[in-house]
Amino acid sequence: MWEKDFIFRLADEKDILAIMKVIEKRCLWMKENSINQWDEDYLKLYNFDYFKSKVEKKELFLVENLEKIVGTFVLLEEDERWENDVPAYYIHNFATDTQISGIGAKIIEYCEKLCKKNSKKTLRLDCNIHNEKLNNYYEKKDFKVVGICDESPEYIGYKREKYIF
Repeated sequence: MWEKDFIFRLADEKDILAIMKVIEKRCLWMKENSINQWDEDYLKLYNFDYFKSKVEKKELFLVENLEKIVGTFVLLEEDERWENDVPAYYIHNFATDTQISGIGAKIIEYCEKLCKKNSKKTLRLDCNIHNEKLNNYYEKKDFKVVGICDESPEYIGYKREKYIF
């Protein structure tokens, strides 16, 4: 699907290494900018086998321009961190190219359209409670805090949700 110079599609196994490179660059960028979200161990937890399983389940998406992969995300219909009480999509492993601005907003818009198309009532995600910049970004995108995702001591995040009308 074309979306103003970007192509959104399900990822193939051959895309995984390039997707992991986007995530690796984002992790480094976060560290350089003192943003507390993902650290150098992120890709140890979310490794090739993890992304391969997401490809097999048709849950790993990518965004590309005419040159390269510029964004990625996993989109789930259920998430063990949530009660799964309403039809929803859950965004995970959301990363964009650090050199191109605006891709994150395009990914959110794309996910909102998928919600409408597939009769989902909400779009959900989580974000480290100490990541002020990203929490402000999600707040401006109308994702409201609805709970805590506590995986102490490794991770404590806000559960955020946006109702889709």
